[in-house]
Amino acid sequence: MRAPVTPTAAPSSPAVVIRPNGAIDVASNSDSPETELICGRLAFEQGMENLAQAALPSIILIRAGDDPSVARLSELLRTIRDELVQAAPGARAVGTNLASALMIMVLRIHFDRNEAKEGILGLLSQRHTAGAVLAMIQEPTKLWSLDDLARAANTSRATLVRSFKSLVKKAPLAFLADIRLELAKYRLVTSNQGLTEIALDVGYQSQSALTRAFRRRFDLTPSQFRKSRA
Repeated sequence: MRAPVTPTAAPSSPAVVIRPNGAIDVASNSDSPETELICGRLAFEQGMENLAQAALPSIILIRAGDDPSVARLSELLRTIRDELVQAAPGARAVGTNLASALMIMVLRIHFDRNEAKEGILGLLSQRHTAGAVLAMIQEPTKLWSLDDLARAANTSRATLVRSFKSLVKKAPLAFLADIRLELAKYRLVTSNQGLTEIALDVGYQSQSALTRAFRRRFDLTPSQFRKSRA
């Protein structure tokens, strides 16, 4: 006769404990954590309208052995941590500015490893196309002509058109239309502005002009789009 087997209780995982440590909350499941995480958030002005920011990847992974310049990131992270832990006067301001520098350095490494060859980042990486794109973004309501954009880019019309078609598969004025429509979509979702006001703010002369362009591009009217996102 076999004796009943008593099930062995599975070992319980150590609970995660969060302890305040100066200005940083430290989370660990042991007295001597092997990994330390420093988390933060950077806010972009008009983030939803920032086309360059929207083109960035959702995750950038940088390993310690990838590049000698990564060692500088570790030093900067330690400096940010020490500032926040010591909580000396002005520590948060110092940490904030160092975090901005850290973000720029991370993006620099990312772009060095993954050269932008197309899309808006590809346009911004080329001197002559960057001039045209920045002009569009800064003044989307201006009645831009191809000659105007070529002057802003300090290049010829033919070179500008050829470069845009190579990098984003469309002509400069078609790319400008995309910028205006994306701005209109953002305003439709995030504001209570009327359609006429939105149209004028993003570079269209009337509500009907915006509606025609919006329908051609998205196969629905601005009002239908706003209702679908309500």
